Amino acid sequence: MTRGATMRILIAEDNPAVGEIYQMVLTACGHHVELVTTFDEALRALKNTEHHAVITDGHYPGGLPDEPAGLRLLDVCQRERIPALLITGDEQLALTANGRGHWFMLKPVMVPDLMGWVDGMQTLWGMP
Repeated sequence: MTRGATMRILIAEDNPAVGEIYQMVLTACGHHVELVTTFDEALRALKNTEHHAVITDGHYPGGLPDEPAGLRLLDVCQRERIPALLITGDEQLALTANGRGHWFMLKPVMVPDLMGWVDGMQTLWGMP
């Protein structure tokens, strides 16, 4: 089921079942996936390992009252020039992310849509 070059993808998701589904789909396509559950873990992962892309939930530990963790991570990725995708069921958060120039998908996410975004990131990185 490999689709192209291998990417290193960071997934920030506090729901283990959801994170494992993303991980299973992406690893089945040949990608290396690192799964974290908090904002602090995501920052450490980005500092310690080069990632080609980040997929983040909207709300998980590490958010602030007026700044959810997913939005904070998107801003970090933007500064570091790492493509990042917000996956959320919170329409207002999705609109805020979009207004800041971030990519988003509303839950429930279909596998072909997720893989379409990953394929686009491979093109962005110049990977076959």
